[in-house]
Amino acid sequence: MLAEYSDWTLDLRHSLLRENPQQYFLDADIFSLATRPADPARIAELLRDFQSRLYEVFRWSITPKYLRTLQE
Repeated sequence: MLAEYSDWTLDLRHSLLRENPQQYFLDADIFSLATRPADPARIAELLRDFQSRLYEVFRWSITPKYLRTLQE
């Protein structure tokens, strides 16, 4: 699944693992091809935004019960 937004793209891949069908593979990549000035503060802001969006995808993909297991 490839989702394109204003200036960034989310590439999401998922499947059951062949070696162990009880395990699930989830890979989410986010990137931007936009040209920007090399401003460290803006780059840091963009990375925080990407991290937040990737967390939202991860959180959406798991159950509340599994989240509690991860937090233990």
